[in-house]
Amino acid sequence: MIQDKMTPIWDFEGLGNIGCVGYMKYTRRELESCFGTPHNELEGSDIPEDPKVQYEWWFNIDGAVVSIYDYKEYRDVDEDEPILWHIGGNDFGAVLKIQWLGFEKAVTRPEYVEGLKNIWGFKLEKQ
Repeated sequence: MIQDKMTPIWDFEGLGNIGCVGYMKYTRRELESCFGTPHNELEGSDIPEDPKVQYEWWFNIDGAVVSIYDYKEYRDVDEDEPILWHIGGNDFGAVLKIQWLGFEKAVTRPEYVEGLKNIWGFKLEKQ
């Protein structure tokens, strides 16, 4: 079960520099079926308010801080409408953790792909 592989984060002090490291396109219903109610919608949530974000989840997945959030939708999004969700973390490893959970449509940002070329010495260009 996916929920057994992750723990929600409720204490946001000392999380470090968390930023957008990737994206995935799913419906809110798909995410809620795996992650539950968005953490910022739970009564008593300590997630800092951000006017640019309507739905977000925060987890520790196998030691990595991972957040999933919509960004700048500025509208009511139907729960069955696929939208681009942002994946937050300290590095592109957060995207790998989301993929590990079974979200194969999760992709990293292009600048991280360039870094992967340098780390592993392969090229991703078309032949």
